[in-house]
Amino acid sequence: MNSILLFDAYDQTMAKLLSKLDQRRLNIIKYLISSDQEMAAIKELKNHFNCSSQTIISDLKQLILIFPDKLQFEMKYKYIKLVGSTPTQVNAFYPYFFSNSIYFILIRTIFSQKIYYISYMCEKLFVSRSTLYRIIDSINQFFTSYYPSLSLTMNPFTIEGPEREVRKFYYDFFEFGYQLTQWPFNEVSHQDINKISLYLRHSMPSLGLYSSHPMFPIILAINLIRYKHKDLVQDSYLPRDLSSLQESLTATKAQFTIFDIEYRLKVSINSEAVRQLLVGLAPHTTYLSIQALQEEIHSSHDHSQAVSNFFEDLDQLTTSQRLNPLDQDKKDLLLLLLYNCCQDKLDLKENENYSKMQLTALEIDNLKEKWGLILPGFNARLQPILESFQSHFSKELIAKRTAIMFSYVYSFYPLTINHFYKDYKRLHIAVYTSRSYSTDEICGKLHLFFGSLIEVTPITDTYFMEELDHSRIDILLTTYPLFNLKGITIHTIKDDLTTEDLGWIYQMINQLKFSQGQKEEWHLHKK
Repeated sequence: MNSILLFDAYDQTMAKLLSKLDQRRLNIIKYLISSDQEMAAIKELKNHFNCSSQTIISDLKQLILIFPDKLQFEMKYKYIKLVGSTPTQVNAFYPYFFSNSIYFILIRTIFSQKIYYISYMCEKLFVSRSTLYRIIDSINQFFTSYYPSLSLTMNPFTIEGPEREVRKFYYDFFEFGYQLTQWPFNEVSHQDINKISLYLRHSMPSLGLYSSHPMFPIILAINLIRYKHKDLVQDSYLPRDLSSLQESLTATKAQFTIFDIEYRLKVSINSEAVRQLLVGLAPHTTYLSIQALQEEIHSSHDHSQAVSNFFEDLDQLTTSQRLNPLDQDKKDLLLLLLYNCCQDKLDLKENENYSKMQLTALEIDNLKEKWGLILPGFNARLQPILESFQSHFSKELIAKRTAIMFSYVYSFYPLTINHFYKDYKRLHIAVYTSRSYSTDEICGKLHLFFGSLIEVTPITDTYFMEELDHSRIDILLTTYPLFNLKGITIHTIKDDLTTEDLGWIYQMINQLKFSQGQKEEWHLHKK
């Protein structure tokens, strides 16, 4: 069995908050599902985790009881084999530990901001004072190692330290337990956070690129709750044009019925609130709106000419590839994203959570590969255009930065084959998962990859399944393959779209009836 990393670096950090027993059991799960061998020896597990065979066997029995629907084992001659359908990612098991770990329960209780004294906290957690002291000491040791500016104090219980660091910890904390669970906050609903997100994006369209990321609503909710309880970030790490936007945001509250949220949450969404809501979302040293950026660019003839040349070259490239040209609003937003990407201070620690919402290098490579298959030569011609832009607005060319710029351009040109056809029938797709935010994320990715070739209908409740009709829906993508809908093709997915899922949808699109002339045009282009 190959040596493996038991957690990603981030997960490994947050897992240190678990008890030693829970850490070992979670690591056993990761070890087994990551193994490249069919069977694992108990002796091998014992040596790897530095414990007795009896301990390993006891842990395995408990894991079967805890996860009867996820883990099934066969034991033969001191060997163990996973059987049945087992999740391929360890994060499928996080929610249990997040919900049941006494360390995590304590921190979630503290986050609620209610004043719990020692005696009440002991009753809340069903532990003795001595046990509570040990838990607090363990959490403070964790902070010393991974968040050295923070500490857990009592009477009242609170996490003390610079507010930006406190929020960063809570971002990481809730991300760990948010993998497959329901909305984790009682103080504010997911629907309210989505409404606030739309409100912010109205004046700050650059936020829209990340608003479908699972962490976006989590960060926004944490910021809102901390602001509500008057825990404010006081530092000056702000986007350049935030002050000019705060006034216009306040003026548009009625348009987005923010007053209703203010009344229910008993909080005022004013200029200071906007500043606090953007912590971790709007990167320091960048622009949020195109107006302020255009003023800076127009103040420099060289920069103004560089932008003009960039869009001229991009238009020539996309026209040659038969992609529809961008309208001015989309060009403005693309300029905003590319310019911000070129800022040399974008990797500041204060921008860490923003950086988490970028596509990974592997995800960008996969995107580039797909584009290369459909539009041969597109990537090779786009690269020097992006590098030329970068050379005008940053001190040095950085490959990682160029890769991110590729992903931005892709987001404005959905990876479709629709530009090869004039008339076509759209594929009607319905999406249902157990989590509304997962459904929204999958719908967003479908639009990104297939654009106007499809129409997507998110299903928010099984009740609406009865209303699905094969005359309006061709395909149902679902994590629950239990529905029997006459005339509708059901395709089972996991919690995210895989390359295989996308390939299958492409095949379904290609099965639609196009005219023979259009088919010939496609084949000629491929040649």
